[in-house]
Amino acid sequence: MSIRHFNRVIQTTEGDILTGVTVTVTLAGTATLAALFTDVDGVTPLANPFTNNATYGTADFYVEEGTYDLTFTKTSYTFQALLNWTIGAPLLRTVTVVPSINGAALLSATDAIPAGARVYGVFVTNTTAFGTGGGLTGYNVGDGTTIDMWGSNVVTLGAVTTQAGFHSGDVPIYAVDTSVVLSAIGGLFAATGAAQVEVVYAIDAAL
Repeated sequence: MSIRHFNRVIQTTEGDILTGVTVTVTLAGTATLAALFTDVDGVTPLANPFTNNATYGTADFYVEEGTYDLTFTKTSYTFQALLNWTIGAPLLRTVTVVPSINGAALLSATDAIPAGARVYGVFVTNTTAFGTGGGLTGYNVGDGTTIDMWGSNVVTLGAVTTQAGFHSGDVPIYAVDTSVVLSAIGGLFAATGAAQVEVVYAIDAAL
């Protein structure tokens, strides 16, 4: 048995971190409760369902490597379920540098997300400060459909988006190669500027 660790904060669909959330883990596509543990050796069982951490709002458990459905419930709140969620898949990454294009409303890291990827994080760092001649004040980071999927960034050198701006589970698996899109805020991109786009992902076994 290969035991893997799962640990993440539980957020509502509005992005709020909550405690007192009931977490249920089942084998993907079934109603069968998964065997959960509190330790990496798989010795001490953990109740399933269980309540997330009362201090940090995390769901923290160990489970045999595999694909699971995770659902979250708390009265008066809405959560995005993590369906066909592969626990134990190795994390991979792509890194792409995106130069500014004068007068552009959108800049793209073409096919930065490969087919079959479940995205765990997108981090964008300004490697060259963006010009503000076109009225640009910042940019949203998204997938071309949801423009603020992974938060936003300002235009200064070295400014970086962080995992805190990332709401996983909105679109858990990308079936086809997908670009990361930077959408201008307050104007258009000027001639100067460049950003490094890093995508952290796993290839999902459910595809």
